[in-house]
Amino acid sequence: MNRKAIRILVLSDSALSSLGGVFENALDLFKTRCAYDVPVTFDNPSVAGMTAADAAAHYGDLAETSRYDAVIVCLANCDACGFGHRGRRGFLGGGGPLARLRDALYRKRTPLARRNRPYAFAAYPLCARPPERCVSPDDYARFIAEIVRRAAGTGTEAILVEPASKRDFPPCNNTGNVLFYKVMNVQDDQPLLAGESASALTGAIRLQGAGRLDEAEAAYSRVIDGASGSEQSVIAQNNIASIFFERGDPAAARDALDAIPARGIPLPPMIEFNRAVACRALGETDRANALFAAAREADTGTYRVTERYREALARIEPGERAAVHRIGMARLLSDDDFVDYCHPTAAAHGKLFEALREAVERSLRLRPGTERPTIRYLPLNPDRYAGHTAPFWEHVGIVTTADAADAAGLSAEAERTPYGEILERSSPTGHDREAGHLRILRHPLFGDPAVLRLSPPGAPADGGRLPELYALRHMIPLYRRLPNDTRLAGLLGATRLLLPAHERLDAWWPTLGDRAPVPPAGTLAAIFDGLDTGRVLERTALRLRRTTALEPVAFDRYRTITYWFFRESLLFGSASHWSIYTDRCSLREIVDACLFVLAHERDDTDASRGFARILRGVEALLDIQRRFLESAAHRLYAVPADWLDRYRSAVGELAASFDPAGPGPT
Repeated sequence: MNRKAIRILVLSDSALSSLGGVFENALDLFKTRCAYDVPVTFDNPSVAGMTAADAAAHYGDLAETSRYDAVIVCLANCDACGFGHRGRRGFLGGGGPLARLRDALYRKRTPLARRNRPYAFAAYPLCARPPERCVSPDDYARFIAEIVRRAAGTGTEAILVEPASKRDFPPCNNTGNVLFYKVMNVQDDQPLLAGESASALTGAIRLQGAGRLDEAEAAYSRVIDGASGSEQSVIAQNNIASIFFERGDPAAARDALDAIPARGIPLPPMIEFNRAVACRALGETDRANALFAAAREADTGTYRVTERYREALARIEPGERAAVHRIGMARLLSDDDFVDYCHPTAAAHGKLFEALREAVERSLRLRPGTERPTIRYLPLNPDRYAGHTAPFWEHVGIVTTADAADAAGLSAEAERTPYGEILERSSPTGHDREAGHLRILRHPLFGDPAVLRLSPPGAPADGGRLPELYALRHMIPLYRRLPNDTRLAGLLGATRLLLPAHERLDAWWPTLGDRAPVPPAGTLAAIFDGLDTGRVLERTALRLRRTTALEPVAFDRYRTITYWFFRESLLFGSASHWSIYTDRCSLREIVDACLFVLAHERDDTDASRGFARILRGVEALLDIQRRFLESAAHRLYAVPADWLDRYRSAVGELAASFDPAGPGPT
């Protein structure tokens, strides 16, 4: 007797979302490690940013049109982040004008930092109420309970993953004045604005960044004397402690932080975090772990769940008809299983898969067989709670409409502006037209005037909303060739790590419809025929030399991962990989240019040999990055004192090996 096919719905955030593909996440592993006696399909509408409020609303819509045998819920990290209240009921809880006004006023009071833009000190009182979490623990439990009740009403098994997050990661990476606080043993150099109200503090921070530690300590002491009791004085005391730590005296660093007067008000969680770092270095493990936990519990600036959310989830009473299976991630994973604040590593996804597999097979009584599970990706708008019913891609502005005048202006700018100047001006952040144009122009291939004329970028996606798609949609046909083209795959070698997996792209790209059309092969051939490959080779070589010279960027990325998480997850799959701490977007664009030319050029030409040399240079840089980052990325503040010197020396030697007039290492 044939058993019926099984359908499982997955409601999650970036932990199980469908974008990119650096490695297989816990859900992907079902496709390669399992086979059952009936067809099993996972419907995955998960997307970065989804909260329990969003999931409850989406589940209500999906359950009306589809019948599911089980629903997997893995949420809470986005609920816990402090970007203002997110609800979907009540006078101020929905998506009406009053709610939008409230959110706008909130964001005006709590400005967010943007990487590579000067960050201005804001005069918040130290005792100011911390930012309100997106979804409170009580509301989080209410929304999850709503999903469980709805599942029970249709006989659907509910599998609740109790989420976990990393304790020992710097708190508050995107709110308040956090970038003014130095993280112990982290030599980041964030762009800070020397505003009148904090010019002395900013000057001291710059002295510390330049390695002039004695002068910096004296400058911080003057700030403390002149601004006693203010946040500036607390920042100065924290940064003096980080100087002590940098000099190799963690005991002095701990004592300096312990001496910060509390005055009956909670101190910023960064103080607790740095105390923990100093205590861990001194072998005071129990106190360090308690301080790390306290910093995480008080942190509203990163996407990571706290104990209050897990406690709220544990209080959910499923009711008589509900079948609920719980998976405790905190028991499965340790701090070492996260590469940043909440994203599990590849090994951690393996652990989560085993727990999910056991729960799915037990709850649905699945038996071994020959049918491999399949996954359908259904990216949904994460802001469904606010009444945004448009699909996710429309929500983020992925739609390309030809704009001849805009494309002509972009081509003219590419023609008249030296490539080095474009690289100096470009920034990885920003959503305006200028920023989007610069991100296109800095691509060694797709910023070439000939390419821009033959295949004009569209708007608004290419004009600032998500310009990476302009290059991506041209490269998709070539990514699809790689698995069956041994010549190209051999030329790329280890640099394939930097390219999106075509299988994952093919899973979600069709959901764009005609919003971002993939150019036909004839268009790609016409682009190649119109190229000056020598010019593209020069631009690609310059980009590689510049990117190598700027490495390592690990510390400057350490606290501000959030800002490019969506873009990089779109291309690479996750922030769960050590390469998040490199300038991998630049390297991907370099490999793109090489792949495009080598796919159309004969092997026996000077151009082919030049691009092949560039690929070997990228491989050499990736090898250095792997050696230094793979085992250290999850805890950069704990690296040995000489680690950064050895890292920089290795990158510097590679940069010196490049032929100044040639395309790659000599």
